[in-house]
Amino acid sequence: MMTNKTRRSFTDDFKGEAVSLLASSGRPLIQVAAGLGIQPSMLRNWRGPADGVARPSSGSTWGHCTKVNFAYARAESDQSGS
Repeated sequence: MMTNKTRRSFTDDFKGEAVSLLASSGRPLIQVAAGLGIQPSMLRNWRGPADGVARPSSGSTWGHCTKVNFAYARAESDQSGS
């Protein structure tokens, strides 16, 4: 027997207020998330766009590109250091 769970959705206003609370409270992210009744990972994800830093989605190819860029930079560093 399977139970259907309804996925909760949150407004942009709620997300913004949650991120503001995190920034201004000085409390740990886990504590703020618990107080709001949300998972810490949700608040962590919301914090990304609010601080102006683009975070790739899990389906993004950025992770691969970043690995390639690090490998390239390491190879250049190794060559210049010889």
